[in-house]
Amino acid sequence: MQQYQYEVRFPSLTEGVFRLIVIFTITYLIQLIATIFSSMDYQSFILFPEPNFHFLSIFTHYLIYPVSLSGFFSFLFEMLILWSFGSEIEQLWGSKNFYKYFFIGIYGGALSIFLVGTFFLPGLLAISPTAGITALLLAYAILYPNREVLFFFVLPLKMKWVALIFFVFLSLGSVNQLILNLGGAIASALYLYIVAKRGRILDEYNRYSTRSSSQINRIWTEEPKVSLKEKFLEKINEYKKKRRLEKKRMEILRRIEMKEELDRILEKISREGMNSLTKEEKKFLDKASKEL
Repeated sequence: MQQYQYEVRFPSLTEGVFRLIVIFTITYLIQLIATIFSSMDYQSFILFPEPNFHFLSIFTHYLIYPVSLSGFFSFLFEMLILWSFGSEIEQLWGSKNFYKYFFIGIYGGALSIFLVGTFFLPGLLAISPTAGITALLLAYAILYPNREVLFFFVLPLKMKWVALIFFVFLSLGSVNQLILNLGGAIASALYLYIVAKRGRILDEYNRYSTRSSSQINRIWTEEPKVSLKEKFLEKINEYKKKRRLEKKRMEILRRIEMKEELDRILEKISREGMNSLTKEEKKFLDKASKEL
């Protein structure tokens, strides 16, 4: 019977994910300290549908967590998912596309809350980056559906099922959370579909392909960024290459001219003899015999 071995491996922490975790942690600590030492009102920072809508909440709602024991554990759990799944996605897509995709999930969830709360279920609100976290789970499940891991270090499961379990866990507790996460998942899924349909598909070996958009498990990425130092060195190498080419071109022209002059001198020798050559022509003939 075939035995499978698993190793515990911690994901790397990329720069973009690190920045998000720092921002979310700082805002959570500020909110926690303000709640303990003052009676600060957070209503204007949370996204409510009309009539309680505040324009500022469009840019702040995903920074707010409930100040409670459940809110604290939700914060830790979401930061863990962001680190575990987001870092590998950022490495594959690059920071620019990673941020774009993450906030498409966040604002997709906010839009679903706004629409459903306005027309069907009053009282809904958008809070925390949970919709963006859901988008990352969806992307990871699409990119690596059959990657097998030890769920809670015990149960071997494929990533598509792990992502589904985490999604259910994030959506438990209220209709509000379910609508928020479904909105993030739908928005990010539509985005991935549009990107894949345009033909910007990346296979598992980081080569571009124009395969059918149904193979959405290979998602596009951006070209690697080039630093200012690399651009400077590239310009220097281009300049050196042009100098070498120009030097070779001039050398070829010089040899052609020398060959033409040599032919003229040899023709003169055949007509008038060696004694007809001038001192300069004899000197040139000696030089040409060494170079050509």
